[in-house]
Amino acid sequence: DISKTEKFIVLQSSIVMLGVFIAWKGVETHAGRLAVIALAAMCGVLMAVYGQIYQTGADPYELFTIWALVILPMAIVTRSSALWIIWLVIANVAVSLYVKQGLGEMYSVNLYAKLGFLLNAVFLLAWEILALKRYQWMKDSLTPRIVFIVCLAFSTLLMIETVSHIGRHRYSINISMMSHLLN
Repeated sequence: DISKTEKFIVLQSSIVMLGVFIAWKGVETHAGRLAVIALAAMCGVLMAVYGQIYQTGADPYELFTIWALVILPMAIVTRSSALWIIWLVIANVAVSLYVKQGLGEMYSVNLYAKLGFLLNAVFLLAWEILALKRYQWMKDSLTPRIVFIVCLAFSTLLMIETVSHIGRHRYSINISMMSHLLN
């Protein structure tokens, strides 16, 4: 029941207050890192409300892509594993929505699984390479394990799609061979 202006005032003042809190506490502290995560979430809420109010015509995958790009500097500066995981989730949603909505008729589960696997595998590879270069904050063992499990899930989806495609293809060959033999 609140007006457009009031919605923006609430959201933007929340973002400003979080920014002030982060500047006061610093990104090195636990409270500062949690505030950065809250700030990243508020940026997504702001974009969603903006898109809803002004009906920008942007597809959801575009909003998620912009959201991922907006919080990328936050993830780089804060060096927070949790924020990197959140960033990766948002990027995965953007890829998923792009394949589903952006490609339209060309949509396939196989393409979605390939792009999802590629995104997460590149992220995992970059994480491991940078961790070897002695970035202490990247020594966290949970983040690469989570991303590895996501890569396994995408590769499993690829395998299921491949086996199912082979089964459909073989089934259609058998039916055509049987009809040919019956004639």
